[in-house]
Amino acid sequence: MDPGWFRAVNTQSCPLECDCPIQWPTALYCDHRGLIQLPSGLPSRTQYLFLQGNNITTLGTGAFANATNLRWLILDHNQLLSEQLDNVLFSNLTHLVNLFINNNNLTRVPVGLPSGLKQLRLAYNHIEKISAGALQNLENLTLLLLQGNRLKTIEESDLKGLGVLNLLDLSHNLLETFPKHLPPSVQQLYLSNNS
Repeated sequence: MDPGWFRAVNTQSCPLECDCPIQWPTALYCDHRGLIQLPSGLPSRTQYLFLQGNNITTLGTGAFANATNLRWLILDHNQLLSEQLDNVLFSNLTHLVNLFINNNNLTRVPVGLPSGLKQLRLAYNHIEKISAGALQNLENLTLLLLQGNRLKTIEESDLKGLGVLNLLDLSHNLLETFPKHLPPSVQQLYLSNNS
């Protein structure tokens, strides 16, 4: 299918930096494009946004103002910095269930994440500690990947409120002691390659 033809007949156009397959109208493929910022004018129909493999450092305050129906947001292999993520950036994404921010430059877990999240993947960043209350409202979270970071300890409040968390990966960190304050729902725990 010719992307130019699709843009011409589609009432909600596709950002020029992306591909919008006609057979999957709720998906935007903006991955591996050398982008340094989020494409502007994301269509409101967007539910699956693929942005992996770019050079994005910041998302901007109103980045998802029009794309409030997002369900999957994949930001793996970018250059995202914790200082550049606005606290309210994700708050209007009430349908978001999967957030992938693996292999970036984050130094802390983002705060203000939507409570409907089921998967949060933050592996291979530079996270040294979990921000106070960052995960507290994520009562639907079943999978949390934090492997390949710089975590030295898990505090009592860090995983509080994660009542249905099933899989927790803390491998390849700098933990010196076994985490004492794990949610009782955890069935899969990975702690290999720590101290």
